[in-house]
Parts: sequence; structure tokens; C-alpha cells
Amino acid sequence: MSIDARVRGCRAAGTLRPGRTLVKRPGPFDNQRGMDSIGRARFRIALLLLVAIAAAPGDARAQGLQHFREARAASQRGDYDTAIREYTLAIDAGDLSHPNSFFVFNNRGNVYAAKRDWEHALQDYSEALKRNPKFAAAWRNRGLVYARTGDHERAIQDFTEAARLDPDDPHALIYRGLVYCERREFDRAVQDFDAALTACPTCPHALSGRAAAAARQDCR
Repeated sequence: MSIDARVRGCRAAGTLRPGRTLVKRPGPFDNQRGMDSIGRARFRIALLLLVAIAAAPGDARAQGLQHFREARAASQRGDYDTAIREYTLAIDAGDLSHPNSFFVFNNRGNVYAAKRDWEHALQDYSEALKRNPKFAAAWRNRGLVYARTGDHERAIQDFTEAARLDPDDPHALIYRGLVYCERREFDRAVQDFDAALTACPTCPHALSGRAAAAARQDCR
């Protein structure tokens, strides 16, 4: 089974959704944490900061936030073209503070990833990381794109950094374990699944992945 198929199968554990961060379902892309799991709290904090920006004097200050909201709504209903347009308008408005602008790039990257536009997704995740190198979700999301496009070395590097920045989130370890399985480096895969199970003893894809890797079989 390809890494692409297995990453899709991780949705029950923590993944990438266009309008959110990866959080409890390993799946493809994260707006916050599993672009959707442990990141929910951080996502809410980011939204509160964006709301504070909107409350600043001047109508122009609210334009970026309005486009951001419309983009999220569009991505949640599956209207990815509108979501991309609205995220772009939010960026072009120029009124989002620097600490928040990386979040918009990450989210637009999620939408591009949902459209399987890997080139633009990589560009946006890289821009998000340029603005905030400590944003673990963007490292994880970019790693997923690298994994899906067969660039295992870069995927491993990004998952490693995501795990370093957010050691309590098991998803980067699960994803890296899947890549090691794809490379048939089963001992390393077992180590990653064991580490993931320390943080999440019931994560189904860590359990099944470890069993398969220990048996030197494809991690399904």
C-alpha cells in the first residue's frame, strides 16, 4: 500500500483539513495540530488574536479577518476555489499582524493540498514556516505533502522537526513511522510507533502500524 493511501487511512487519528489544523485524525493536513487535534486550543487562541485585530480602529483593519472567515467557511463546505481566493484576499489586505499571517498561509496550503496541488501547497507551508519556524503543524503538513509526492527524505526531516516542537502530539511520529515502513526500515518504524503510543496508547494507526512493522510487513 502506498504512503498516500496509508496517510489517507490515518484520518481516524489526526489530519489535514482545509479549514482547520490537523487534530485528532491523522489525515492529511493540519491547520493547527493534527492539522486538527491537539491544535484546537491553539487555533482558538489564533482566532481570538485575529478578532482583536478586527476590533482595532479603522474599517481596513477588519478586511483581512473578514476574508479569513469567509475562506474558512468556504473550505468547510468544500468550495476550495473560493477558499483560495478568500485566503489570498486576506493575505493581500495586509492588515493581519505578523504573528497571525503564518496561519493564513498554512490554511491556504491545506486547501491546495485538498486539491492535490502539491506545488502551491509546499509554497504556502514554506511561507508559513518562514514567518513562524516554531509552527509544528506547518512542519507536519509540509511533511505530508513530501510523503505523498515520494520525497521521503524531506518528509522525515519535517516530521522530525514537528515532533521536536510538539512532543505531546503523536501524529508526526505516526507519519514518520509510515514513511519508514514505506522505505522498509521497520526497526525505525517500530521505534516511532512505540513513541507515538507513549503519547496516545489507543491511537489505532500507531497500534496497527507497530504490529505490521514488527512483523516486517506493510503498515496498512
